[in-house]
Amino acid sequence: LSHHTGLNYQWLPSKLLLFGSYSTAFDPSTPVDARTGRIQRNETTEGYEAGLRGRTLAKRLAYSVSGVLLYNHHIARRNPLYNDPVADAAQNQPQLVAAGEERFTGAKFEFKWKTTDTVSAQIKGSYVRAITTASPDLPAEVGRPIARLPAFTLNSSIRGAPPGGRNGLIWGLGWQYVSGYVANYADPRRDFLDYPGYGLVTLNTGYQWQLGKRQLRLDTQLRNALNRDLLASHARANAPRELTVTARLTF
Repeated sequence: LSHHTGLNYQWLPSKLLLFGSYSTAFDPSTPVDARTGRIQRNETTEGYEAGLRGRTLAKRLAYSVSGVLLYNHHIARRNPLYNDPVADAAQNQPQLVAAGEERFTGAKFEFKWKTTDTVSAQIKGSYVRAITTASPDLPAEVGRPIARLPAFTLNSSIRGAPPGGRNGLIWGLGWQYVSGYVANYADPRRDFLDYPGYGLVTLNTGYQWQLGKRQLRLDTQLRNALNRDLLASHARANAPRELTVTARLTF
């Protein structure tokens, strides 16, 4: 059973809204204990968020800023006493224990600015500090950042399009940034490995035609426009420079 509770308050009607929420969730468990044959307890999450949303500059600028706090509980981990020559001499220790825990604290923001009737800009980002707070099988994990989770991400873009769905050129420029992160920590099987932050540029162009009550739109997108080799720098496959062309007819 999961639930969500929230509260909104219009501090400045139609201009500034304060909000807060609390929610829970669960992930149906699939790990099965090799010794007991039992399915592990569901992993659960509880989260808090509070912030504000507003509009200003004659409603041309919309913004949102919030802080978040999340907890993950009952993560299935290997029982450190499993196959222990003393503690498990009778072979009655379970293989797994649902005792891992994680904490996520951070903030996120988003700004949308309609600079003119034909041009708009957007920027959004998030910062999160994610750490392991309980790990019975690997106590060295406690207190350190979770692997493969960048702390900071940022997306920004500027777009142009004819007003009111008229015929005309469509264009856009975007930039995405991902901060550095640890891929894996040193252990008996692997060496310490981390990757630096990187940015990707995306270009868009196209044209739209208004045909009575119908609209035809042709778009092209060039992702990773500068052809950054993420396979060599971050061991990230399936991220080469990519060109896509789409056509959409609404009627």
